[in-house]
Amino acid sequence: MKTLIIFILFILVSCRSLPQDMTPAPIKSNLMTLEMHACGKEEVGLNGCFYNQNLQDKLVIPLWHNGEYQIKSTRCQFLENKRYKNNQKLELTFEKLLAEKPESELSCLYNIKVFIDGFDNGFEGFFLLTKGDIKGAEFEFKNKNFVGYGAAQIREGNPVQGRVNFKTKIPGTIIWEGCQNKGERHYDEDPYINFQELITGTPIPAASCILTVGLIPDDSRFPVELAKLHINIYEKTIVSLPQPSISYKNEKLTVEGDRIVAAIGIDDYWRLKKSFSKKISANVSKDTEVSVRVATSNGRFILLKVKNGEILWAK
Repeated sequence: MKTLIIFILFILVSCRSLPQDMTPAPIKSNLMTLEMHACGKEEVGLNGCFYNQNLQDKLVIPLWHNGEYQIKSTRCQFLENKRYKNNQKLELTFEKLLAEKPESELSCLYNIKVFIDGFDNGFEGFFLLTKGDIKGAEFEFKNKNFVGYGAAQIREGNPVQGRVNFKTKIPGTIIWEGCQNKGERHYDEDPYINFQELITGTPIPAASCILTVGLIPDDSRFPVELAKLHINIYEKTIVSLPQPSISYKNEKLTVEGDRIVAAIGIDDYWRLKKSFSKKISANVSKDTEVSVRVATSNGRFILLKVKNGEILWAK
C-alpha cells in the first residue's frame, strides 16, 4: 500500500483573517462542538468513559492553529487553562484528571473549551469519567448502541419519541435518577425507559443533564450493571453545518466546503495558508479511512470518517 500523504489545511482570509459565519454561535446556544477522543471513541461535543485500573488511558483533544484551552471540574477539583501553539494534540491521562478528586466522588464531569486565535467563537464539550467497578450496561438510543456511557444532543422543542432500550435477559429491577427525575420498576427482560419519561423535569430552553441507570438482577449470581446517559438540549436557533462535498479519484481525496467555511482538515496533519480556497485535496491510499474536519469561525463543526470517498459516519 502506498504511503498515506495527508495534509490538513487551515484557510485564513481577508484582513479579519477568517470568513464570517453569521449564524448563532454554538457555544452561546448550548450546542457542544468540541472534538474529543477517549476509550476508543471519536466524539463531538459529549464523550465519557468508565475507569478502574486504566488510569494511563487518555483524553485526547486535537488543537488547531494557535489558541487557548480551558478544562474545569469543580466537584473533582481540576482546573487547567493554558495557551498552545503550532497545532497539537492535547493528551491528558485519567490519572492526571482524577489526581485531586475527593474520595467520595464517583463521577467527574469536565467542561472543556477551546478558543482558536482568529476565530469569533470557541468550541465547547463535556467529558464524563465514572468509576467502573460495576459492569457497564448495554443500551440503545436513537439508533445508536452504547456500553456504559451514551450521549445525545437534541434540538430545543424537537419532540423525541422512542425509548432507551437496555439489553439483558436476566429479570430484575431498573432504577434511574438524574435530569430532575427518578424512578424504578421491575422487568422480566430487555428493560426500557420511554425517553419523555427521562426528561420530564429537564429545564428548557437549553440544558445538559446526566441520567444514571442501574440494572439490579433478581438473581444475585449476576452482576449489577450501570449506565450513564448524557442528554444535552441546545437552542432551536442553531443552524446545522452542511456536510462538505467529497470526491475520490486516482487515490486523491478532494474536500470542498461551503463559502463560509474557515477551516478544512484531512486527518492528522495541517498547515496554515494566507489565501482562501474552499477546496483541498490530499493523496490517500485506497481502502484507507481518514478523518475529515470542517469548521467555521463561529464554532460550527463537523467530523466525518471517509473511505474511498464514501462517508462512513458524520458527527
